[in-house]
Amino acid sequence: MAISLTFAAIGVLLNIGTAHLEVFGSVERVAKAKGELLDFIVDESYVALVNADDCVIAGEAMRTKGRLLGFGWTREGHFSGEGLVLDQEGCGHFSLQNTSFQVRVPGRHNAHNALAAASVASQCGISAAESATVLADFEPVAMRSEILRKAGFRVINDCYNANPGSVRAALDLMAEISADGRRIAVLGDMLELGFQAPALHAEIGRYAAERADIVLGTGPLSVNTVRGAQEAGMNSGRAEHFDNRDSLTRQLKNLVRSGDIVLVKASRGMALEQVVAAL
Repeated sequence: MAISLTFAAIGVLLNIGTAHLEVFGSVERVAKAKGELLDFIVDESYVALVNADDCVIAGEAMRTKGRLLGFGWTREGHFSGEGLVLDQEGCGHFSLQNTSFQVRVPGRHNAHNALAAASVASQCGISAAESATVLADFEPVAMRSEILRKAGFRVINDCYNANPGSVRAALDLMAEISADGRRIAVLGDMLELGFQAPALHAEIGRYAAERADIVLGTGPLSVNTVRGAQEAGMNSGRAEHFDNRDSLTRQLKNLVRSGDIVLVKASRGMALEQVVAAL
């Protein structure tokens, strides 16, 4: 299929989060660095597609001199998705420009990514119907929102990388998937967060306590995750830290049973895919 580009270039800003704080020091500096993309959108022959639901991005977007277009769910924009619902597997269904989209990658955040992709495609001359067909066939790569079925229980293998925003999204996904059993969050360290790392891990622990029945942590920073879960009301039997990956794996194998959902999430350096493999 031949595509004729309407614009010389397209820049996309999906979100501003807490990744790479070790380098940038604050969310505001992360926003400034990501916003540098907009400095290259220099005139009306370029287009900037930005997340209209992210107030930080909305503030940075005013820097651009090109054509500014927004996509999102909750605000009026050029590409406003409607009716987002998740099915029993956590996969998103929504409509855009009177076209129904079905995303095979689970999670609200991935439905948002699909909305962004469809918005970009429209600027390349691709219709919403064509985008919906392609996205319906898209499957996640390994270790990114990958749902595996093992002996009656399910594993959300999302251990390619992690930061506070992506861990919250993964915990939300686990909480929203229909389950007959318990929800078990296996969380390793989130790296590259700088001096804020202990506090951010504790926040994740508190967040996990509201969405999981059991929290298992490993890694020196994840001591704070487990402590945060315990402070939020989980007793030591439901929130437990392990000195190493092997001891966590042994406990998890003894613990998991049919009907459970197990989320495995950590930064790449923690190699928690070995936990998934052991199951």
